[in-house]
Amino acid sequence: MERATDGSFECVIDVPTGPRYQYRLLVDGDRWENDWNADSYAPNAYGGDDSVLDPTKGSSRLTQAALARVDTPGSPTPTRI
Repeated sequence: MERATDGSFECVIDVPTGPRYQYRLLVDGDRWENDWNADSYAPNAYGGDDSVLDPTKGSSRLTQAALARVDTPGSPTPTRI
């Protein structure tokens, strides 16, 4: 991840449109955190919740380049997390 000018960290990854992705962030190599700006949250197998990325037209996390391609299911979509 890279540090943004406001001090936060961000990265851009390419994911296919269509499926939803569950994830968590590993902080300092020993602590798991949710992305508090996730599209939603879902229970995981460990009794907690995972962040969910839903790369569809309604997601505020898609980049402008991705919005032009989101109508093509399966195409890589740059998504900011």
